[in-house]
Amino acid sequence: LVTARNAPDREKEISALVRRAEIVHDPFAQEFGISINSNMTEVKGRVLNAPKLLYGGRTKATALPNQGVWDMRGKQFHTGIEVKTWAIACFAQQNHVKENDLRNFTGHLQKISADAGMPIQGQPCFCKYAVGVDQVEPMFKYLKQNFPGLQLVCVVLPGKTPVYAEVKRVGDTVLGIATQCVQAKNVTKTTPQTLSNLCLKMNVKLGGVNSILLPAVRPRIFNEPIIFLGADITHPPAGDSRKPSIAGVVGSMDAHPSRYAATVRVQQHRHEIISELTFMVRELLIQFYRNTRFKPTRIIVYRDGVSEGQFLNVLQSELRSMREACMMLERGYQPGITFIALQKRHHTRLFAVDKKDQVGKAFNIPPGTTVDVGITHPTEFDFYLCSHAGIQFAKLDPQQHRQPPQAPPQGGQQQQQQYSQHPFQQFISEALTVNESGGMPPAFVPQMTGMIGGGPFGGGITGGVSSQFSMGSQSMQQGAPPFSQQPPQYPESSFFMPPHLLSSGSQMVHGSGGVGGGGGSAFTSATTPMLYERQPQQQPQQQPQQQPSTISSQQGQQIAMAATTEISGGGGGFQNPPPGQQPPIGQQQQQQRSLVPVQHGQLSLPPSTIQFQCPPRPNHGTEGRPILLRANHFKVTNSGGYVHFYAVEIQFVFFYFNFFADKCPRKVNREIINTMVDSCKLFNNFKPVYDGKKNLYTKEALPFGQERVELDVVMPGDSAVDRKFRVALKLVSRVSLQALEDAMAGRIRQIPPESVQAMDVILRHLPSMKYTPVGRSFFSSPPVALGAQHITVSGGPGGGGGGGGGGGPQGVDKLGGLGGGREVWFGFHQSVRPSQWKMMLNIDVSATAFYRKMPVINFMAEVLELPMQALNDRRNLSDPQRVK
Repeated sequence: LVTARNAPDREKEISALVRRAEIVHDPFAQEFGISINSNMTEVKGRVLNAPKLLYGGRTKATALPNQGVWDMRGKQFHTGIEVKTWAIACFAQQNHVKENDLRNFTGHLQKISADAGMPIQGQPCFCKYAVGVDQVEPMFKYLKQNFPGLQLVCVVLPGKTPVYAEVKRVGDTVLGIATQCVQAKNVTKTTPQTLSNLCLKMNVKLGGVNSILLPAVRPRIFNEPIIFLGADITHPPAGDSRKPSIAGVVGSMDAHPSRYAATVRVQQHRHEIISELTFMVRELLIQFYRNTRFKPTRIIVYRDGVSEGQFLNVLQSELRSMREACMMLERGYQPGITFIALQKRHHTRLFAVDKKDQVGKAFNIPPGTTVDVGITHPTEFDFYLCSHAGIQFAKLDPQQHRQPPQAPPQGGQQQQQQYSQHPFQQFISEALTVNESGGMPPAFVPQMTGMIGGGPFGGGITGGVSSQFSMGSQSMQQGAPPFSQQPPQYPESSFFMPPHLLSSGSQMVHGSGGVGGGGGSAFTSATTPMLYERQPQQQPQQQPQQQPSTISSQQGQQIAMAATTEISGGGGGFQNPPPGQQPPIGQQQQQQRSLVPVQHGQLSLPPSTIQFQCPPRPNHGTEGRPILLRANHFKVTNSGGYVHFYAVEIQFVFFYFNFFADKCPRKVNREIINTMVDSCKLFNNFKPVYDGKKNLYTKEALPFGQERVELDVVMPGDSAVDRKFRVALKLVSRVSLQALEDAMAGRIRQIPPESVQAMDVILRHLPSMKYTPVGRSFFSSPPVALGAQHITVSGGPGGGGGGGGGGGPQGVDKLGGLGGGREVWFGFHQSVRPSQWKMMLNIDVSATAFYRKMPVINFMAEVLELPMQALNDRRNLSDPQRVK
């Protein structure tokens, strides 16, 4: 890991990079009256209290995580599954994993599982060696046919192999068999920790519950039937234009929430909006109703994989699809919807100022750290939540944008609720240990679903297949019939109640819908708290008539995530009659099951039911202890006034023909504009900035007013013939930078996107000229290339040229080549963002792979992994012949 470093080293490196890259002394920024503070921004954060977990068994032990870690010794799963019929398939070679190794592994696994409350009874019904991907499906079909009660297949793998993808494809999408893969090295040499991690995974896959939140500390939002949805899209690798994208949506199936059902679809290649979300959400709502007897009164959606520029479009389309799914099931069913967009691939880094707050060997911030002031959006509801302990290096905290329904909970309640859910994703983390992982379970399970459906090795679902998985049971269904076709049959017990609450002192009560919609039936107990409380009877409120929303193209291009929703939560769910007019309990339950589905052809969702606007940010959270942090955000100040925005059009002139140069590289376009500025007296001493395509800004107006001006630019060509270009300039508008200061101060509500774009172009102009831009990052090449290695100078590659790379790890002198003719280039990420009091420049170190400059024959030798001696043929061959 050439880019890995601990938090203090990364903080020093970012500060040094800002000095070496001359970001603070940018002459173009100074031309526009913009200054950048050289110090990181100090912000006040809070460390939320760790959620208390409840286990099962006789002791009903509890656990309180400490720094994101807790001890499971002496504790048993809350709901353990007894395994009676299971099998082992070993795809490792017999001389590597011997029969005695499998026998010892079985014995140790049975002992650990029994201690954890998930007893594995007897010897496996099947234990055979196999070789290759082709044997997976025949073997699994044989097991399915000959062992009807088969619960689990334990698969031993020799390492990273395509067998894994095939096992998951056949087990999860074809036959519906729970599988657990284990590396051969963990079979030959077992440890209690490894076996405990395997039991954590297997218990959840079989339908068990490892642990739940202690009912006494559950957030209040769990007092009503609520479903958590997670959505994500898995795209094929870069360069693959044929394979489709895989959309995955999961939904919680209980109130803990610990059980999830998943549904996947294939869709258009690299399409960012989930095309069939309506039917996917409908399937999950049906499954939720069958499992619980409750219709959700609130839906909380975690949407991953959406960039800032796509946020508004995704929100508009997918939120409407979810509304359609609800109305397809029952007319007037409108549960409250909370749409939360998660971003893990941002570049905000948080560092603890006080050393006593630093945790772990990498000196990271403690788990539970939350920031909702200082560096967050001035009006939108976003915050940073560090939900887990850093295992090795500097932490990245997921940023979450919440789009609240009517009457949303306060900011601190939302943050505590999300942090409380993080321990429950222990069953989906990659290396499943007893610690917290880095995001919400509903956000991670769709990624797994997409991996299973698409397969990292190219297998998986093809065509138009619709598959629905049940994570937490061994069943798999293709599609789902409407409510009315299969009315759920349940015993007189509440699926939402933990077993220890179903005591003789419990009684059934009926809750009434509040703001979010309907209520339902739940148990109460005089001695233990209930999961669903009786809601006070409220009269339905008259909703004001909403006008159809209008969203301008400028609003759709906002750099910040500037879209939120205000959705009516009333009118949905079950409305209980007044006291004294309620039918008997049995009749009420029958009414709840008699839902009237709406045919898709009859569905009519008026456009006025959804209105998109930016709600005011709720109050800041107060839960948790305070912590002082530094963020890699640097304060940006501007002197106000206006800048002038010009549209640029470049044409290549060839004799009497003009060719538009739209597809020219940005580097060539910048050379053309720089030559024009240096040679044309029209610009005097102006220092315009240019984005490399069609946008140019100047501080003062150019002396041609509103007219369109064409200028000829001549540049030397590669041969003796010069290249001639024609550049057309046209004033588009004046852009106010003062509007940014007014928005930060709250004097205006909307942050003008055209002002943010202008400032972004101004601050990116100088690094774009000095370094190699890739996306929003800038890189510089290593100064010395030596075969498969390159040597860094002090501060990293490119330190001599203004330090653009500036990002080499401190104390590292040599970095190995990546193979295949590639090498590591270091650089920095830069983006301008609005915050609650100032515009901020987010700067972070970055690294990526570039192809090294070398002879073609050497490049092919590295790609083909051939020694150079093999290419040194004694015969006299030309270079093209040698390459061939």
